[in-house]
Amino acid sequence: MQDEIAFGPFRISRSERLLRKGEEVVPLPPKAVETLLALAEAAGRVVAKQELMNRVWPDTFVEEGGLARNVSLLRKTMGTDSAGRHFIETISRRGYRFAAPVTEGAAMNTGARPVDGSPERPAAGEASPESLRGRRFWSQRTNAGLEEALACFRSAIEHNPEDAAAHAGLAETYALLGSIGYDGMPPHAAMPNARQAALEALRLQPELAEGHSALGIVKLLYDWDFAGAEVSLDSALLSNPACIGAHQWRGELELARARPEQAGEAFEAGAALDPFSVPCQLGLGWSYYFSRRYEHAIRQFQLTLELAPGLPMALYGLGLSFHHQGNFGQALEVVREAEASSGGEPASVMLLAATAVLLGHAEASSEQLRRLHEMLPRRYVPPVYFAFVHAMRNELDDAFDWLERAFDERSSYLIFLRLQPALHNLRSDPRYFTLVRRVGV
Repeated sequence: MQDEIAFGPFRISRSERLLRKGEEVVPLPPKAVETLLALAEAAGRVVAKQELMNRVWPDTFVEEGGLARNVSLLRKTMGTDSAGRHFIETISRRGYRFAAPVTEGAAMNTGARPVDGSPERPAAGEASPESLRGRRFWSQRTNAGLEEALACFRSAIEHNPEDAAAHAGLAETYALLGSIGYDGMPPHAAMPNARQAALEALRLQPELAEGHSALGIVKLLYDWDFAGAEVSLDSALLSNPACIGAHQWRGELELARARPEQAGEAFEAGAALDPFSVPCQLGLGWSYYFSRRYEHAIRQFQLTLELAPGLPMALYGLGLSFHHQGNFGQALEVVREAEASSGGEPASVMLLAATAVLLGHAEASSEQLRRLHEMLPRRYVPPVYFAFVHAMRNELDDAFDWLERAFDERSSYLIFLRLQPALHNLRSDPRYFTLVRRVGV
């Protein structure tokens, strides 16, 4: 097979998993790209829904709604052909057919060198293929995806040190790796790198929305400078009102300010721009969770899992929502799934320990707590996880000792302290309100 399939004004590359219109890359979520590629490769043939779902989500059960949303997004993105017809037809009760004529040919040689031997670079303001691949991995919101994104952005910068988009992507990747739930590295190791990369992106391209958004993330999660974060995120949206990341992080800022309804509005604004944005859909679930609307949170996290099956952060939220709803058995089932999906990441072990407490399994809780301690010599484990478990066990002195360590490393978890329902039993202790004032929330 040739690498590219061309149809109408579009080309889709098998190797890069990118759709182009002319010379411009058309941004699409990874699963939407897979759906389009499967249909384009079978152009003229009716492809059954189950066949498509097996191709796009191998070894994972997904409702048909996920496939329908992919097709809807593709139709909206690509529009119609010169005769006003959609490229993808729905065949009632059977599946979908790619209706446009296609041709196959060689892909653009993005690594080509001009005659003087120097590497070819994207035009100013244009994201390189490596940066686009990095964004695709970054948007998956998994630890493995973030590591891949880091490699892609570094490669892009190595090929072109003036690639502002790659510096912004590098900043956002470091920021997530240093954030609670991802736990790739301690905040003091990740966030200075994120700040430096964001500032370099803005030096190279002062109006770059993603650069302003990345700097806003650091101000929010590490500096706890909420006013400064708001300025940066507003600058991002002023440069590009369609910057989905800025809408998402505006939602996180509103959660830090204990305003979950406004947070939900920001996440919904991002999701309106891209219904397949996993970060925005995930954030919407957390906004319901923090507002104690657990039924809504459960539905939203389940919707997110349709978009990103097995996503640990969505499973964590789903498990916590069942937990606070009083459905401890189902919470344990979800947390076990999260442990398997994440490969035993610290967050899943912490939730296993906490759920065991609620089920009255003191021995199991102690065993999971021992697992967390045994991880410490091998990898980074956020202090807040120990605080969380000790709080659930009503061991308040231990909980506050670990919260102090979290404060010293400027854990992003602490900016949500006022809203966190899991720490409700700490609120009767004066040390809790002292900590809240010190964080500035």
